[in-house]
Formats: sequence, C-alpha cells, structure tokens
Amino acid sequence: MEKKILRLLIVDDSPDDAEIPVNVLRKAGYMLKSQRVHDMATLEAALHKGRWDLVVSEYTLPQFSGVMALDMIRRAGHNIPFLILTREISDDNLQAIMAKGANDVVRKQQLARLLPSIKREIGNAALQAELYRLQHQFNEFEKKQAAIIESSRDAVAYVHDGVHVDANASYLRVFGFSSKEELAEITLMDLIAKKDQTEFKRFFTKPETNTEPREFSAVRKDGQEIFIEMAISPVTIEGESCVQVVVVDITKRQAVENKLKYLSQHDPLTGLFGRHYFMHELNAAVERIRKENLFYGLYYLNVDQLTSINEKLGYAAGDRLLLKISKQLSGLINNSGMVSRLGGDEFAVLIKIASDQDGQERLGLLQKTFKNMPFSDGENNIKCSCSVSFVRMDPSVPSAQKALSMAYHACEKSKAYKQNAAPKAEVPTPSVPVTKKDASDESVKAWEKRIKQALDKDKFELTYQPVVSLRGETAELFEVLLRMDEGGGNLIAAGEFMFAAEKSGMIEAIDKWVIQHAVEALANMHADNRDTSLFINVSKNAFFNKNFASFVKTALVDAKVKSSHLIIEIDERDLMEFIDEGSELIRQLKDIGCGVSIDNFGTGLGTLEAIGELPIQYLKIKGSILKNINEQPQQQALFQIMLDLAKLLNKKTVAKSVENAEVLSYLWQKEIDFVQGFYFEETGNEEESSELDIEATLDSEEITAPYWTRS
Repeated sequence: MEKKILRLLIVDDSPDDAEIPVNVLRKAGYMLKSQRVHDMATLEAALHKGRWDLVVSEYTLPQFSGVMALDMIRRAGHNIPFLILTREISDDNLQAIMAKGANDVVRKQQLARLLPSIKREIGNAALQAELYRLQHQFNEFEKKQAAIIESSRDAVAYVHDGVHVDANASYLRVFGFSSKEELAEITLMDLIAKKDQTEFKRFFTKPETNTEPREFSAVRKDGQEIFIEMAISPVTIEGESCVQVVVVDITKRQAVENKLKYLSQHDPLTGLFGRHYFMHELNAAVERIRKENLFYGLYYLNVDQLTSINEKLGYAAGDRLLLKISKQLSGLINNSGMVSRLGGDEFAVLIKIASDQDGQERLGLLQKTFKNMPFSDGENNIKCSCSVSFVRMDPSVPSAQKALSMAYHACEKSKAYKQNAAPKAEVPTPSVPVTKKDASDESVKAWEKRIKQALDKDKFELTYQPVVSLRGETAELFEVLLRMDEGGGNLIAAGEFMFAAEKSGMIEAIDKWVIQHAVEALANMHADNRDTSLFINVSKNAFFNKNFASFVKTALVDAKVKSSHLIIEIDERDLMEFIDEGSELIRQLKDIGCGVSIDNFGTGLGTLEAIGELPIQYLKIKGSILKNINEQPQQQALFQIMLDLAKLLNKKTVAKSVENAEVLSYLWQKEIDFVQGFYFEETGNEEESSELDIEATLDSEEITAPYWTRS
C-alpha cells in the first residue's frame, strides 16, 4: 500500500535538534517532507507556502518561543497538531501552553514518548478532519433539504407538541398566512375544522403508525373552509422530536369528486335519483326488509300524455312537464322517501310504510295529485295525468327487480284501464346487433322496418352522458346517446341498429331526428338557466349532404339556442375516409359557430395533419386504450403520446369509456381535460349494453369500443 507523505514543520533554532523528530519518524517508516523555521517571519512564510500535517516546536528560542508560534498558527486559522519538544520546561509553563492548545509536551530526554505522541495526534487530526468533512457534508445536505422544502410545491411544516416550529411558503399559502411568525402563534389543531378535530386527534397522536394520508376539513386564516389531504411522519430536529406534516389542498379535487358522485347518482334533466342508484337502494331496502321485518311501498308512475305533448309541442315542452312532475313528487314525499326518474316518462317512489292501508292511502294521494294535472305551454292549456301503481314490499318479496317488474305491469294495467282497452302483453322483438360481419339482407330489412316504425311513432329516445371536467370548468357538458324504445322498459342501444340504418339509407333521418330533439332539449335546459352544451355524434352521410349545416343552423335558430352550445362529433375513421367532404362540413359548422369534436382519436396517425389545419376544439381518445390501462405499460405510453399530440395541437382532450375508480384515478394524474363513461352515468339498458360490448353512439360502423361495467 502506498504510504502517505507526512508534512512536518519544525520550529527550532538548532539544526541538530531539528533532526531529532525527523530521525524518529523515518526510523518508524514515515516518508517525510520537512522544513525548519526559527522566527516569526520564516514561520509565516512557511504557513503561507503550504499545508502541514504536524508542527514540532522548541519551547524557548532567541527572540521567539513555542507559545508565540502556537499563537501565530492558531490565529491564522490552522488546526494543525502542535507538539512541544524541549529539554527544560517548568510545570507552570507546561500547564500554560497546554491550556493555549498545545497537543502535548515531550522532553528531549524522554524521546521514547515522542513517536506514540505523534502517532496519537496524527490519528486524532485525521479523525477530526473526517468529522469536519462529514459535518460540512451534513450541513450542506441540510441546506439543500431546507431549500428544496422551502421551494417545494408541497406544503410542508414541522410541529412540536402541536405547535408549528417551521413551515415552507406553500404551507403558508394553503392556510392563508403571510409569514412564519404569524403561523407560530397557531397550533395545528386550530387549522382543523371542528367537525374533524376528534378524528384528527386520533390520527395525529400516532405519527409512527398512521403512515397513510388522511383527508380532513380545514380552516384558513380568513375562515374559509378547505379540504386537505395530510401525511405525517416523526422526525428529529436539533435533538427535538417533531412531526413533519405534508399537506395537499384538495378543495378543487373534492368539488369535482362531489360533482362526479352527484352525476353518477342523479338524472341530468330532473335532478332526481337515476335508475342505477335507485336500483342500488331498492336492493338495500329488500335486505333491510328481510332483516328487520319492515314494510316499504314501491310506487310506479307513468306520464300518460308525454308522447302526445312531444309530438304536438316539441320536446322542450315535454321536458318542462317532466320537471313539473318531478317537483310535485319531491314535494309530496318531502325527504321521507326516495324519488327517482327511471327514464323517459317513468318515475318511481320508494317509501317506508306502516301497513298496507298506509300504502293505499299514499297511492290515493298520488293518483289524486296527478289526475287531470294542468299544464300550460304559452297559448296551450292541457290536462295531463299519470298512471300510478303500488306494490307493498314485505319479507316475502323475492328481489328488487321482481318488485319493480310487478309495479311496472300494474301501472301498465292501470293505463290500459283508463284508455278503456284491455291490457295487452307486449313481447319485444329480440334485438340482434347488425354489423358488417353478420349483416344479411333479411336482418337489415327487419331492422329497417323497426327503424321506420320508431321514426314514425316517435319511439326513439335521447339519453345524456356527462362529459366531466377534471380542470374545474363549471359549464355542463353531455354527450347525446340514442336509444330505441321497444316498450316494457327495454331500450335498444344505437350500436345494435346503426349499420342497418346506414345500409338502408335511413341514417340521415336519424341524424336529423337526433339534432332536432337535442336542440329542443338544450333550449329547455337554457330556459332553466343551465349553462349546458351537448356533443352530438353524426354519421359520415352528413358529409355528403350539402344542406346538413344549414339544417343545423335552422334548428338552432328556431329553438333560440346559441350555436356555440352544440358540438358536432365526427368519427376519425370517417373523416380520414372522406377527408375532403368531412373537412368542408367542419368548416361549414365552424362558420355557423358550432364546436367540432373528433371521436375515437388515435385510430390512425394520418389524421394529425388534417386535425392541425381544421377548426376542431375537442379530441375524444378512443375508449379501447383505457381498458385495463393500469396494467398495460404499452397502452399507458400510447395514451401519453396522444395527450402530448393533443397538447401540441392545442386541442382539449376527452377520455371515453371510464368504467371504474381505478381508471379515473389514473386519468386524474394526467393532463386530461374531460372524462366520460358509465362510471358517472349509466344511460339506460345497462345490462344489455355491457353484454353487447358496445358504446352507443351514432357513428358505430363497427363495434370496436370496450364494454361498460356497472360501477
């Protein structure tokens, strides 16, 4: 092993005596670089010239001394081991120079002590140098950590016995304080809302075990309540046991989550609970009935004149009638039960009853309220009514679905009786989806007949799936989805018959029907002061209809709806297949003020050039990419590429087919603008839709979108 050279500085006026420590060290195997000095000037020059590992000094020199040498070395800031090697020194002088910082004193008559003393002091100096290095490294690390924490976007504070001892700028901003001094007077408990303080105490008293973040309601300095996510961990600062607190302001996220929860439970038009959530509560009621021997009343309401009003006065008038019925139902129940709009013209009420007589009395009240109910639409005064049925739910009820089915059939009998006609059992025609792969002339003709009947008898129905902003935008956005009503609560998704509609040439009529009725629905929503816009997916046949944009404009003008609230959606594959015609339609729609969205973005990269040049606002990323995306790194990479491209093109992005909370959590972390899917709102006939593995939109030339799972 290569030996280190020992740099030795000798303070002595005798060249012979200066050789004593040199000889001792060389005999011990040390490699030396030595220099002798004998006065203040030569010592100062030596210190200035180089670094030294050891100083060995005579105590008494002419006009100089070991005390002066030691003092000069220490004042220069050098912490070099300093040994006195002398023949004579009094005890008082020995004590004095040791007190000034000499490391040892060795008499020249006791040279056996010199080598051990030198080895000891050289070793101590090495340890001190390493300690200094580590201390300096630690101090630098602390400075860097402090700088990182101070500049961090995460809100970080340190708390001792519940009192703030330090906090970064982000923490001050979250709680509305201007300085650390101002915060020092506030305990951490003071920042937690009273309703959460008990739970917070349990959480904060065990920081070593409560490692998972928790959510609390907090209070800013100005009294504003916010929602925070807090993580805690024990730390030691300057010997004191403290708790590091990391806070994230989730107020906006909480607001969006609350909105998502509301949308997943409620009907967009009436604000009543939707079918999916009602069925969840109905199942829960069945379980309670069996466990607690309770009685519930299930009431089913069907609006008798809704179809006639829609035909004569338009869908906007029909929507106003539905809103009136919803308000009256809610007023009658008055939080004592649950009111739901099941879809279309159907409502349901679930309420706890004391007996069958109690249930019948409530039935009589509902029948009386909704018999010959006046409805006015400008100059038209109409008498409307609802058919109402009642089913008593007791421990013998087999299931929630069976109870609802019984209520539906009872309501149909009541409706038939009022029309002085015997009730007829309606058996829906089996629904077989038609695609390019399995289409036959017979199946297309069968569907053509049913489509024509649906158009003639107004058997189509629009449902609305929320398009939810993850960036805090407050305006309402919905995608319009088409269903064919076959009666008995059976709604057929558009994906089942759309190919047949295109094949038979009836797709243009469907496009116009959807736009006409969707614009009327928009007018109704705007009349209720709702800032709502709708996505409407149109077929590629619209590309070739020179009057299509004019038709859209006329519908908007007639309904007095601003064109900016209508977003026409075009499938990427259709656009690429007919790029010239599609581009011309997009420009025409832009000229009348409508928004434009590209559906199933990501089917092919050849669209990029066209999209970059056309006035397109939204890109809807195809749903198949999101299927099991948490487990598919390749799909994650592809999804990120699409987001980056959309950002580069300055387009807003929509993630479709959000099926569950895991996918939503993944999207939350990305810079996606909007999300939609059955996780937020199931749009009728969900079981059938999931079995068919389709997404019901008007452009479904092929069934390629992923299945929906019920949340």
